[in-house]
Amino acid sequence: MDSVSLARDRGAAAEALRQLRTNLRFVRVDNPPRSIVVTSANQSEGKSTIATHLASLLAESGQPTVLIDADLRRPVLAQHFDVDGSVGLTQVIAGSVDLADVLVPTSQDGLLLLPAGRIPPNPSEIVGSGRMKSLIKGLSQSYMVVIDAPPLLPVTDAELLTVAADGALLVVRHGKTRREQVSLASQNLERVNGNLLGFVMNMVPKKDMGSVVYGYGYGSYSPQYYYGEDGSKKRRSEERATRRTARKARRQDGGGLPPQHSAPVHHEAVDEATRFVAAEDLLAEPSGHAGPTPKAPPAARVKFPPVR
Repeated sequence: MDSVSLARDRGAAAEALRQLRTNLRFVRVDNPPRSIVVTSANQSEGKSTIATHLASLLAESGQPTVLIDADLRRPVLAQHFDVDGSVGLTQVIAGSVDLADVLVPTSQDGLLLLPAGRIPPNPSEIVGSGRMKSLIKGLSQSYMVVIDAPPLLPVTDAELLTVAADGALLVVRHGKTRREQVSLASQNLERVNGNLLGFVMNMVPKKDMGSVVYGYGYGSYSPQYYYGEDGSKKRRSEERATRRTARKARRQDGGGLPPQHSAPVHHEAVDEATRFVAAEDLLAEPSGHAGPTPKAPPAARVKFPPVR
């Protein structure tokens, strides 16, 4: 589908996904991951959308990329790309078709799709097989491989795929995924010695961006300086002191002083943003929904510096 291509999209969400692409290159500078599993703790947290756009952006940057639909329980990528998904991964693993015959070109140059194929009765055995591991290893020699996997908590498929790949990204939906679920999903990967590359905070609304302290993103902020009506540059602390003095004078005189005003402050914000998050930062917070907390410190902690 044409909407997969983000080449001309300069929106905030697209730029956040480009930042994710850049961050992945710095996970291991000397040996960056070539095969990445994208999963989540539960269903309906946006993993397939993130996998699709990440693969598209990797291809956009000039890296030949293969997107594999390894969610053999609820495959959706064939429908997203409007292609026939009846033949694909399961037939390749079974040996009934050749890989080259089922790789589907997409509207994004350099991006190939491997659909899920027929839904098997034993998905875990398919994705955990030696043939699956060989397939991922073989493709990663020539391509970046992005794998859309089932959620971690209901089934074990994503754990098996992460062992065969270089690592996994865990998609966390703002306001829905609970930290206890994130912690349990992380423990599932740790139990099989899977490499958790990090988290992706998804569906973060504009109003909460300024208070989210995890990872790097574009958020609402108030600058430390502002420009007064006379054009002079002033510290915001000076503005607050001026307002306190004016309020005190009005109380003493019984009112009469007009309120002080400053020039309007322009805010940046991201609606439905996606950002990369360090695993240890998210899990260090107290229990509750993954996302901002009212008592969070004002300074953001980042896993990687922004790269432009």
